[in-house]
Amino acid sequence: QAHPRRLLIFGGLGGVGQNLIRSFAKRPLEQIVIVGRSPLNEKIKAALNELASAAKAIEYQSLDVLNESELNTFLTTAFSRPVPFDLIVHSVGREFSEVLSNTSIEHIDQIVDGKLILAKALAQAAKDHPETRFIFNSSIIPEFGNAGQTPYG
Repeated sequence: QAHPRRLLIFGGLGGVGQNLIRSFAKRPLEQIVIVGRSPLNEKIKAALNELASAAKAIEYQSLDVLNESELNTFLTTAFSRPVPFDLIVHSVGREFSEVLSNTSIEHIDQIVDGKLILAKALAQAAKDHPETRFIFNSSIIPEFGNAGQTPYG
């Protein structure tokens, strides 16, 4: 596969997302669009500055993927760009550090819902774009172990 030129990454300011973005610094992309739940703030601006060497253009969009209407509008716009994204990364997650026996069903739903809603929306939006490549991340915590991270496994 050719090196990607345009990256759309959901949850790109988490640890896994930032490491992936940094990996492109040696061969920068044309464009990276990072989508995150938080509104743009000083911490996010600092992270974008730190990641700037990974692309000629880097931007941030605030979006709650649990708002399906806003998500679908965003994806319609993203997939109708004149030059499409050739790599889309799903790295969305919510962090609730609790031992599983103390984790409520509501917290598990919040952990899983964002992942499933976005995956379903991406599959629907990409159905006419077979050239688009995807990476879906869950969590690396099960690899290392952490009693408070069981719902992520």
